[in-house]
Amino acid sequence: MGIIPQWAADEISRQAHLEYLDLKSIRKGIQQTGHSLVPLLRELQGICRNDAGEYIHYGATTQDIQDTGQVLEIKDILQIVERDVRAALELLMGLAERHRETVTIGRTHTQYALPMTLGLKFATWVDELWRGLERLHDCKPRVLAAELFGGVGTMDALSDQALELLDRFSNRLGLHSPLTCWHSSRDRTAELLTALAILSGTLGKIANEIMSLASSDVGELSEPFHMGQVSSSTMPHKRNPEMTEQIVTLSRLIRAAAGLGLEAIICEHERDYRSVRLEWVSVAEACLYTCGALNLTINVLEGLEVHEDRIRKNVGKTAELICSEALMFLLGKKIGKQTAHRVVYEITSPVSATVKI
Repeated sequence: MGIIPQWAADEISRQAHLEYLDLKSIRKGIQQTGHSLVPLLRELQGICRNDAGEYIHYGATTQDIQDTGQVLEIKDILQIVERDVRAALELLMGLAERHRETVTIGRTHTQYALPMTLGLKFATWVDELWRGLERLHDCKPRVLAAELFGGVGTMDALSDQALELLDRFSNRLGLHSPLTCWHSSRDRTAELLTALAILSGTLGKIANEIMSLASSDVGELSEPFHMGQVSSSTMPHKRNPEMTEQIVTLSRLIRAAAGLGLEAIICEHERDYRSVRLEWVSVAEACLYTCGALNLTINVLEGLEVHEDRIRKNVGKTAELICSEALMFLLGKKIGKQTAHRVVYEITSPVSATVKI
């Protein structure tokens, strides 16, 4: 575009490789300057010949580089997350299909409720996890945006070529071109963290349900176990749900990181590193924890043990109670639904009562 000389651009491109840079010198420079980018710029400038280094970082500001770099990392992470969500969905859809006729107990408020199929429970997880995948896809145009606006977002140093340069820059990196500077508009990152928090909440919900159904008193599901795996140093019989516990823990940590993302939305003026630096922790941790939770979820679902004999035993033990709705509607054909509700209520009440019709 002629903004800088072609010969300078060629020389900068030749030298802009990590292996050519003195990382110890950059580290020392960061300690001396207290600045996260200037020592890197100076090191690159020093190895560029014929004053080409004078054109490095031409019209940009530090946060342009940091935000765009972070977005490129997020772009890579989202590819991994979407891949693993799809893998988890495939496993859940297989479980839903295999157990579409496996009758189990539906529970509400931790109590026995009505009969349902185990396949329906799995299908509900599929539906919720699919929505999590959709949220990640839908937020990409807003989250995967480049940044190249200069000190306060005016792009003055680039004059009338600024917007064309921004479009070319964004396209070259496979990112979206924003309408305005977002140095102090951190809603983009907050949206990503919120989407990851909701997704991980679903993973935590699935893991928590598996844990609940794996309890000694229920025993209907259990996560994979192999000989040699030890759950307790003092109780050899223990088969603790280690992976599902970790998934729940990670999902809580991701939601905590999302809270930091929401805090970062409140910025002062055109730049506020009190907000931006929160992302250095929240984005990195949320992305790593999400990948970890997904990996654990896939491992759990791949080897999930469904104890159908225990399910049948539990259903049989409570069959009379969980069929109360069916009995109510059957009686209701003769005496009315509301009256039938009262009759069945009195019959099933733990307190003895005289039934009057």
